[in-house]
Amino acid sequence: MAIFIKNENVQSALEVLLVFLLLLVLVEFNSILSLILHTNVPLAVISSTSMTPTLNVGDIVILEGVSLDEIKVGDIIVFNGYVINNKEVDISTPIIHRVVDIKVINGNVFYVTKGDRNPAPDMWLVPFKKVIGKVMEINGAAFKIPFVGYLSLLSHDILSG
Repeated sequence: MAIFIKNENVQSALEVLLVFLLLLVLVEFNSILSLILHTNVPLAVISSTSMTPTLNVGDIVILEGVSLDEIKVGDIIVFNGYVINNKEVDISTPIIHRVVDIKVINGNVFYVTKGDRNPAPDMWLVPFKKVIGKVMEINGAAFKIPFVGYLSLLSHDILSG
């Protein structure tokens, strides 16, 4: 549907307003998703092959915030730290791996994780406080948007040198 306006000034003003509103929606998209999905990081880009064939490099996944009792063996979680040799380690690039076991140590819940492509579980334990979110599933399969994340990976590579 086309809108025809004879006054060029009014039409120009409407075009500027439309562009402004579109930019506002794009800028606020992440914030809106954060509110809806209850996580500060609602989208994640797959940057390694550790989860193939389930998730491939360049896929984007949608994350949902979860409570302690909502994470089960088989879920794919995203985390930004872990415990290894009784030391807590923070990481700058979150990891996306599948939960293969849940341990309770001194009353604290820890997740044993593993990349689907990796032959053995990870050497660390993931405390709940380091979980950013769980990958959204549809009909029991991880919901992913293939290839779109390559734009983010490419821009990150260009900006970081």
